[in-house]
Amino acid sequence: MQFYQPIFDWAEDYCKSPQPQTTLELGFEYLNSDSMKCMYGLLKILRENITEPNTLVIKWIYEP
Repeated sequence: MQFYQPIFDWAEDYCKSPQPQTTLELGFEYLNSDSMKCMYGLLKILRENITEPNTLVIKWIYEP
């Protein structure tokens, strides 16, 4: 959780005045269950706070 706290802090601060379109690109070499919970928390913060007329685009980068 310590690793992700600065990201949560950034997201909450960013959501106070987001750009018209926000694009979040996510790519991981490895993702365990604890990291997945933190990613869910980040996405939840963004989803709840970036609302119309602003848009949120999420790009999940993975190897086929």
